[in-house]
Amino acid sequence: MTPTGCPKSPVSLQRYVFLVHRHDSRLLINHASKKAAEVVDWGLSFIDPGFRIVVETDDDYGVEREAIHALPAPLLEPEDISDDDRESWAAGNKDLRQTAYSKLQKIQTSSGTIDGVVETLTKQYLKGENTLERLRAISPEVHRGIIAARAQREELLALEYPPGFNDTQGKMVEISKEFAKSLLNDYPILSDSMASMLAWSAVADWLMRCPLDFEDVS
Repeated sequence: MTPTGCPKSPVSLQRYVFLVHRHDSRLLINHASKKAAEVVDWGLSFIDPGFRIVVETDDDYGVEREAIHALPAPLLEPEDISDDDRESWAAGNKDLRQTAYSKLQKIQTSSGTIDGVVETLTKQYLKGENTLERLRAISPEVHRGIIAARAQREELLALEYPPGFNDTQGKMVEISKEFAKSLLNDYPILSDSMASMLAWSAVADWLMRCPLDFEDVS
């Protein structure tokens, strides 16, 4: 019923969507029903008598989610990193590369091998950063998600892969593969090669800073 003196609103609010991360309790539905009844009792002109509050998750928007992720792969593929670009970055970030080199010395015996690994990691790191910048422009949602996933993974490294646990190059490979698999599951927009590259980019970043380290057995 329209309150006295209030003209009938041309807008009729019939449904309110309450979006939650996880919906696994009937108590939430009961709460929503009670709140919807309260709103109807307000007697506002723009509230439909059949007004209801529905509880949904992102699983209810699978078609829309797929549409967001269905960006053409060529839009995401980064340009290859030239030797000049890599050398220019290396010259300005000698401390980061030295940190990675020092860590790799703990699990490698050949300095020549370490040099090659550092060069490859540097390239993967730069390609990953370029890809993330491109994602920021064309798919901010995916960009934010990958950044958050990388940060969350970084926080758990010390617990899941403490120094001294399987301290070989295989440790890096395992970390990279697990993170790539996680990215593929959460972001179908990524190709296998792109997820692998982003994972190795993250590993390179963790090596050049503090999150990922090895035990010195010498």
